[in-house]
Amino acid sequence: MVIPPAYAQVNLHYQSSQLPFGAEVTLGIDTSAFVGDIVAMTNAIDTAYAASGIAALHDNDIALKVIHVKEGPNITGAAYDKNVNYPGSAGSGGVSPATAYLVHKLTALGGHAGKGRLYLPGVIKSAMDDDGTIHSGTVTSVSAAFNTFRSSLSTANLPPVLLHGASSPISIPTPILSFACDGKAATQRRRMRR
Repeated sequence: MVIPPAYAQVNLHYQSSQLPFGAEVTLGIDTSAFVGDIVAMTNAIDTAYAASGIAALHDNDIALKVIHVKEGPNITGAAYDKNVNYPGSAGSGGVSPATAYLVHKLTALGGHAGKGRLYLPGVIKSAMDDDGTIHSGTVTSVSAAFNTFRSSLSTANLPPVLLHGASSPISIPTPILSFACDGKAATQRRRMRR
């Protein structure tokens, strides 16, 4: 991803015995209106995450352990890691580590370049049917937690954005208007490889 000046990328690092190589959720943020250094920025992200309820969505064996923030531009922007501990509290009985909640990053733009997604690890068996359908109540809870996170970040002057790759037809990060959990669990075979 290209991280322009006045923007940053947030990486949420999850760890668990079920995730031998860990798992990450990434999110772009607009830092142009934020007053403070990268440490203060990371602390604000930490506070927003704690208030979001995201930790209540994944199984008890998985925990958010590091919040990594990388400011733009890619080559010279500052970076900072904050160690945290937000264990899941949705219950035990997680499914395969290659299975995740698929959360769409929704913007005002159409087309492939105007869409984003993230994969939240820690799906528990009781949250989905055998065919991978996520129960409607869980879909609502995941969407609500990420939208609370979005709102808290925006209140902290760190509104979420969709960062774009170097080959994208869009060069300026796009504001994320909302998040929406998909009704089907997502799987990625490559998540199991290192």
